[in-house]
Amino acid sequence: MVYLGTPGFFLTHSPELARLLHARDERAWIQQKFLDILDISVPDSCVVQISLNIPGIPKRIEGDSGAIIEARNIFLAELGIKPVFEASLSNYSGLAIIMAYSGTSCHTIKKIAVETEECGEAGRVFDIDVITRLGQISRADLGMNPRKCILCAEDAKVCARAQRHPAIEVRSVIRNLLSGFLSVSTD
Repeated sequence: MVYLGTPGFFLTHSPELARLLHARDERAWIQQKFLDILDISVPDSCVVQISLNIPGIPKRIEGDSGAIIEARNIFLAELGIKPVFEASLSNYSGLAIIMAYSGTSCHTIKKIAVETEECGEAGRVFDIDVITRLGQISRADLGMNPRKCILCAEDAKVCARAQRHPAIEVRSVIRNLLSGFLSVSTD
């Protein structure tokens, strides 16, 4: 346990949490390296990360690799521009495809990312972040509404923070969505 300076408040440090935080740091490191490599003199340089919203641990789920490749293909087809460079990562935080873009409007890229996240029911599982040197571009930055929860009509982040739904229930819905998506996309 770690004492946080407030009387009676201790944080239990689990091995799973440590692994998850390390894995997220690894993703952030790759994102930053991509940003560092991009030409700073070219306006609108950004990194796009495609991953899946999977609650709980493990962060892998049946069909996730096929789904993330399909999400990438849909995104690239809609955007119509290949990345400057690209990497894929599989670690304790799940799968991710990380791509770098330069000279294309980052806001346009985020709009395409949102369209991809909203392509059918399975798109709701896709998580596509657009990161610039100034930080992440959000839906709110584009005047868009936040994502809706996969189980109810509430704001997804509010449900997740409040742990409104059991992770096992959300994972079951995700598994079904991915299964249906992959059977349709491979036909």
